[in-house]
Amino acid sequence: MKSKIRRLAAKLIGRILSRYSRSGALKGFSPLDIRGLRISYSQLGEDLVIADLLRAKGISNGVYVDIGAYHPIFYSNTRLLYLRGWRGINIDMDESKISDFRRQRPTDENVVAAVSATHSMLLKLEYESAAENRVIELESEDKLSPHGQFPISEESVSATPLADILSESIFSFESVEVLDIDCEGHDFQVLQGVDFNKIRPAVVCVEALDPTEFQRITSYMSDRAYSTHAQIGVTCIFSRNDGSSTKTSSES
Repeated sequence: MKSKIRRLAAKLIGRILSRYSRSGALKGFSPLDIRGLRISYSQLGEDLVIADLLRAKGISNGVYVDIGAYHPIFYSNTRLLYLRGWRGINIDMDESKISDFRRQRPTDENVVAAVSATHSMLLKLEYESAAENRVIELESEDKLSPHGQFPISEESVSATPLADILSESIFSFESVEVLDIDCEGHDFQVLQGVDFNKIRPAVVCVEALDPTEFQRITSYMSDRAYSTHAQIGVTCIFSRNDGSSTKTSSES
């Protein structure tokens, strides 16, 4: 059945590309170029790196968790997996964004929540560019977005560790193979809420906005038996050291 779907999809994509080619949109592309195209939904091709790493590990299907999911298609590190039959949990603190996921990914679990290391109250900041929305500590004065925007609204929100969200999920008894965290500067705190004694994703993607954050996250993941596989823009992609113990020295 899957092979039949792939053949139909390939035929449809071929027709679309052929139409674009005739219209001049693919001027300069040879038929061989078009055959070699790979579709990516990520901002900088992270999903293709994830797919290649999973293939190298022999993992063809599983569950993903996407935190700070933003959109089911645009800039998505999990859309390609979804189209390949994967399913998972998409988490964002904005109801409007999760509404898009409910329409586009009805077979996923789509959760409205702010995520952090512990149960806590945080300050949610919204900006003109919704992709910049983020949370900070209540007492923090650092309210500019990573791109220097001033917030257009603020409100206190209750945050939850990922471990608690997973324990109540419909996927709670399934193996999470891909974890993607994109939380606009709150990424390390989200990572601290992951119980690596209970889940051991094959691939973990975490956003690190500056070199100091990159070093902190890299060290944290190394202590949990993960190696840095790639850094693409501000996205760090970690690979599970297969064969390593689930418990780490810092958690045992």
